[in-house]
Amino acid sequence: MANAKYNCTLFFESTPSTNKAKGAVAQAVVRMPLQVAVAVTGKQILKGVVDSITTADVDVSLDGATLATEELSFTVLTSGTLTREGELKKLTIKGVPQVDRVIKVVAIFENTGEGDIIAEFKGELYHNGEFVDVLKSEEKLVESGDMSEITVYYKIMAPGDYQTKGYVTYSGKETQKEEVSFTVSEEVEAKEVAKVEKKAEEEQKAAEEEKKGIPVFEFVTGLIAIAIVSLLVSVYRRERGRH
Repeated sequence: MANAKYNCTLFFESTPSTNKAKGAVAQAVVRMPLQVAVAVTGKQILKGVVDSITTADVDVSLDGATLATEELSFTVLTSGTLTREGELKKLTIKGVPQVDRVIKVVAIFENTGEGDIIAEFKGELYHNGEFVDVLKSEEKLVESGDMSEITVYYKIMAPGDYQTKGYVTYSGKETQKEEVSFTVSEEVEAKEVAKVEKKAEEEQKAAEEEKKGIPVFEFVTGLIAIAIVSLLVSVYRRERGRH
């Protein structure tokens, strides 16, 4: 093949998912032709670089029927053109830190680069100065120029002083580390214990009052029975005296 500039057309077509949706749902197919110009510079072997890429009409079809046709344009950049940069602005918590409650550890991350990135928070949790757990969030897409909250959940098991240290990873990079501290008071736990003890005392007192009330009831019932018997005996004697 002689050294020259060659033009060709590439067709890209989307493939419907193999996971069929429930119900009678059809999937759209996008077909896009690309005009490619390749400059061949090699002598003995085929070598070249993409000189330019432009688009023709892009067709969107559904079940063989064309839904729309539109001309789109885009730019192909060489690898490394778009910078990937980010900054962990702040690390904070949301929620009331109490025993047996879940709080949110929130990393506020800003994408300061030119391209979208996938960010993830990683950290460590310390209780009273001792390491107790690893914190790790799910990956989150952060678009260029956006500021996003990356959240991790943690359930507090005991009162004391807590400290969280962590950073955000993205595109093989790490941000600077940030930390946040909070205290879980023992007063909260003491109040809960006091409530339980008070309820137990009230239940015990009610049970004792109920037991005390039983003999009184039996005494009154006995007096009524004696009165009835006395009345019957008096009536019997009167009737007998008449005869």
